[in-house]
Amino acid sequence: MNQRAEDLLMGAPSTVEDKQLKELNIQLSAKAKQALADAQNEDQAA
Repeated sequence: MNQRAEDLLMGAPSTVEDKQLKELNIQLSAKAKQALADAQNEDQAA
């Protein structure tokens, strides 16, 4: 674990694919989808 609450050995937390969410019948709220998109944009900018 590091100060960003990441487990570097396990790669957790990691993003999940839409396919995985559909398999478990999980739907993200609009707010969660926006937060995910914002986080991905921050990762790409770094």
